[in-house]
Amino acid sequence: MPSKTKPLTDRQLQVYEAKRDLASELLESVRQMKAGKTRVVLSPATEARERTGADLGVGIEGGVQRDARGVWVSAWVAVVDASGREGLGSGLRFRLPGWMASRAAAGEELGTIVDTYVGEAEAHETWGAIGLLTAGLVDRQAALEQAIAAALPPFLRSPLYELRPDD
Repeated sequence: MPSKTKPLTDRQLQVYEAKRDLASELLESVRQMKAGKTRVVLSPATEARERTGADLGVGIEGGVQRDARGVWVSAWVAVVDASGREGLGSGLRFRLPGWMASRAAAGEELGTIVDTYVGEAEAHETWGAIGLLTAGLVDRQAALEQAIAAALPPFLRSPLYELRPDD
């Protein structure tokens, strides 16, 4: 799963490494996306950090949500360190076409839907649903990088998160 095992860009990693000693691997625990089920990302992030002894643990989870306008997909990310500090972020949120939404609502994994439509095994890892629906404008890797970037500010700019409203 390239987009989940190397979600940080070189630039993101360099910025973080300049601020702190980052373990060589950021591992994550990721569960399969299931239609209509929201997953907690803190537990996999904590488990990954504890299991590996890394400075940071990363958890990534996709979710499908329904509202009055349709069925939406988004990714949530948690980053945790040994002291218990956590960063939470989310990525792009986009609406599924009706035919995909119906299949996902029936319990089919979004990755399987993408693979079947594209006609390639593992297309969901390369393109992802976002890549398929944006005609490659944004792929799964880029979407996950943005979600991780959104979870990193408490680590990259920790003094800003320690300020009080009157500071």
